Amino acid sequence: MDELVAQIIDEENAVVRAGLLRGADIAVTHMQTPGNRVAHRISCSSLRDWFDRTLAWPSYSRQRLQKDRNFRPALPTLMTRGEARALIKLRSCKTCAPNIGGDEVPRTSTLFAQGLKSHHIGRILADEHGVDIGTIQTVIFTRSSDTEGRFDADVVTVETENGTVHLEPRTRMQVRTVLETPTAIAREAAVRTRVGLPVQD
Repeated sequence: MDELVAQIIDEENAVVRAGLLRGADIAVTHMQTPGNRVAHRISCSSLRDWFDRTLAWPSYSRQRLQKDRNFRPALPTLMTRGEARALIKLRSCKTCAPNIGGDEVPRTSTLFAQGLKSHHIGRILADEHGVDIGTIQTVIFTRSSDTEGRFDADVVTVETENGTVHLEPRTRMQVRTVLETPTAIAREAAVRTRVGLPVQD
């Protein structure tokens, strides 16, 4: 079974490689269901488990493959921005804001650290001056027994790919949806490397 999965992963990586070689810069998930289609940048943090095909084949997927040799986990459809614009139904990912039409305004939200929520995961966290801290991976609120049941947390802990930061609840922060950052460039480079392509300058 491992040998078959490895062969399929090679085939899937070849599909991604071909898309990148022809200039694709958008990945569309749920392509077969028009009402659910979502456009992402190649660097979108929500696509990590889609592009790393070893993660796309956990034990339950392998078990399903044993019963059905035609089974394949979903793979994003790669296309150019022009091709994406031609699709009738397509939503833009709120995490990476792919700007399919070229006229979307980059969104930056300013909020207190205690206002960070699960829907901010995958977005860029910056300090109040706009200096990037990293991509939000988890947000944890710590409350002492004195503040249990109240809205305010004592400490807001945010994990990013660059490390962990502990914030005072009333610390002003920025959250950005646009990923034109070194982090995004590194993510896209990782996708290219994973499928055997050189990293673009």
